[in-house]
Amino acid sequence: MPTQHTLRGVLNDCWTKHHTDFEMPASPTFKHYLCLLFVCLLLAGNYYCYDTPSALNVPLREWLGSDYDTYQWQINLLYSVYSLPNIFLPIVGGLLIDRLGSTLMLLVFSSCVCAGQFIFSSGIAGRDFSAMLVGRVLFGLGGESLEVAQARITTDWFSSNLAFAFSLNLSSARVFTALNDNLSPWISTNFGTPMAGWVGLLVTFVSFGSGLAVIYLDRAASREAAGVILSSESSKSKHIIRRNGSSRSENYGNVTQENRPLCELESSPSTPCNLVPSPTTNQDADDMRDDTSESFDEQDETVHCSQVGGFNSQFWILCILCITLYGSAVPFFHICTDLFQSKWYPNDAQKAGLVMSIPDIVSAIGSPIAGWMLDYVGHRATVLPLSGIMLIITHSLFAFTMVSPMFSMVLMGISYSVFAAALWPCIPFLVARHQVATAYGIVTVSLNLSLFFFPLVVAHIRTLDSSSFVNVEIFFIALSSVSVIVGLLLCLLDYRNGGGVLNGSSFKSYGRANDSGGEGRGLLDSEEGEVDGDEEVTAKVVGEGRLVTVPATIVHHHHHHHRDEALHHSNHITESPQRCNCYLRQNDLSLPFQTT
Repeated sequence: MPTQHTLRGVLNDCWTKHHTDFEMPASPTFKHYLCLLFVCLLLAGNYYCYDTPSALNVPLREWLGSDYDTYQWQINLLYSVYSLPNIFLPIVGGLLIDRLGSTLMLLVFSSCVCAGQFIFSSGIAGRDFSAMLVGRVLFGLGGESLEVAQARITTDWFSSNLAFAFSLNLSSARVFTALNDNLSPWISTNFGTPMAGWVGLLVTFVSFGSGLAVIYLDRAASREAAGVILSSESSKSKHIIRRNGSSRSENYGNVTQENRPLCELESSPSTPCNLVPSPTTNQDADDMRDDTSESFDEQDETVHCSQVGGFNSQFWILCILCITLYGSAVPFFHICTDLFQSKWYPNDAQKAGLVMSIPDIVSAIGSPIAGWMLDYVGHRATVLPLSGIMLIITHSLFAFTMVSPMFSMVLMGISYSVFAAALWPCIPFLVARHQVATAYGIVTVSLNLSLFFFPLVVAHIRTLDSSSFVNVEIFFIALSSVSVIVGLLLCLLDYRNGGGVLNGSSFKSYGRANDSGGEGRGLLDSEEGEVDGDEEVTAKVVGEGRLVTVPATIVHHHHHHHRDEALHHSNHITESPQRCNCYLRQNDLSLPFQTT
């Protein structure tokens, strides 16, 4: 059968005629991995310096001359003020990144990180706790929004290896956190407590330099050369969706670089869709494009605040999971060196710092492995409640046994690796591509709600009974139990949606079409063979047979010069000479369908 008579033949011919200036690579290139290297180093300063107060827990209290109860509020307040502005800022930062682009905002956020650490270190040197608080606020303003920018760039460059790429980001972050946990107490012992802060400042300069490298690699020309979808700031033309199924840009024949669809079709979102190609020739494809109605929808890919309320229930449940899982782990790290020195290693800050670093070391090794497995096997939603169960076991061991904290921290590191590698890559599956940075911002807000509120709760519990850590561990156990319940609810919703949305393999969700069997209905047909006009979505074919729905804002325009031939072509697609399997991300959720 001639190639042009198959679905792929028609689509690839359209791609060759109109989009020869852009081609997605089959696998990541050297430039992809070079960008990933600098993206990982981008947050080195943030992750190294974030846990400086807890790594210096006892030496810092002695340096400041604070009594024990006062210091419990001080150390937890240093973390809460970091998170307080980020309850709101990541949404604003995400919107700014989506509107203005990642590169400009990288400079702003990286500068805030450097300035904040400088003020914090100056406050330590001058024993000025107020200056330390100001420095942490500014440090937090840049750090959390910088993570949103990093997530957006990683998503664009590694769409089909997303969990693995995020896991490498997490792994590098854990390496720098573990380095701080071990290096800062040693520096404090040998060179004085203020020197530990100044070394952190040097690491933030490394991150700033990496940010400049990322900006250079993320240019429009560099993206296009690497086969990466161009960012919104690089493409200004708006994409037009025809009511009868064809599409074009305002400048005919030039599809926006941001989306680069081969074709766009409309379907009901209520059921999985099947695309049946006809034995259409290249001329037929051109005729269908030319004979379209002048009634069209203009897809507005600007992020609107009203769209945020339209995110589905699974996204908001994921936000709750972020609050409970991170709330069960990160605030514990703030006080763990105090626990270890009071229960296992009296007056040994370096040994306590070494044990504190175990989860980060485990996560540095385990996160890429977990990410790779999640990309290939899937089951992102499944592993989230399992992580909560591991946290329950860990905190129970700390509270009620004298088992070595090393074993418990290894178990916590495994849990930390798994839920971090699974949670963040779920986000692009639940929102449209042009809303990704905003969605990451909202989840980051959820994280900072947890990191602002729970450390204050922990400080309150500790001051009520400073002789024991049992009560605070019971609090963490309760929080972990909530994460298990919420995680099971997420699994249930994913199962009701077909089980392939969050639990599916990234390589299937983003995979290319092959030429093996299957049968199905036409994409333009609903169960009764007609499109439900009230619930239509846009299905985009990207690359070779990757179909992705984008629930964007649509502005309808009427310029009726009807030509029924186009509708005739689209509504009478019944024959196929060749079969191929594809995956449709319906409502931006990955659901399998087959094309005959």
